[in-house]
Amino acid sequence: MILQTITDTKQLMSDLLIKDTFHDFLVREVTIVTYCTLHLDGTMLADFYDNGEYEELGFPECASWDKLKPLCFSFIKGKKLPLKMQLVFHAPQSIVDALLAGEAAGFAADDIHSLTFTVKYEKGKATVLSGLSLKIFTIDQTLAHAWDCYVNKLFSPYL
Repeated sequence: MILQTITDTKQLMSDLLIKDTFHDFLVREVTIVTYCTLHLDGTMLADFYDNGEYEELGFPECASWDKLKPLCFSFIKGKKLPLKMQLVFHAPQSIVDALLAGEAAGFAADDIHSLTFTVKYEKGKATVLSGLSLKIFTIDQTLAHAWDCYVNKLFSPYL
C-alpha cells in the first residue's frame, strides 16, 4: 500500500474528468461534496438487464469510469471547486491478468478480490492510495509490490 501526494492536481482532474486516461478502471464508489453530497455505488445490478445483456457485458462487478464520469462531471462543473471528492477504483481484469502473467505469477486470479486505488481531493490537495484485497491469507507481498509499482507509474505524471 502506498500513499502519494499529487502535486499537479489540475492535470489529474483534467485526466480524470475530461480525458479517457482512466476509462477502463471500474468504480466501486464515488463521493462528491459541493452544495450537497453525491454518493454513487458503482456496483452493477444484474437484475436491471434483460436476458443476455449482462452476460454480453462480461458480468462486471462494477461500472466503468467511462460510464459514470459524465454524471460526476456534470455534478461538479461550474465556477466553484468541490469541497471534497473521493473516488475508489478497481483494476479491470486485463490489468489483473497482466500482473499475474508478470511479477505476481505466483498468484491466481481466484486469489484476488480487488486491486484498488483511491483518489481523494479535499481543500485543494489530492492524494492517491493503493490497496488490495485477497481471498486468501499469504505473507507473500509480490502482488502488493507489483500493484504499487503499477499505481506509481500510472500516477507519476501528477507527482
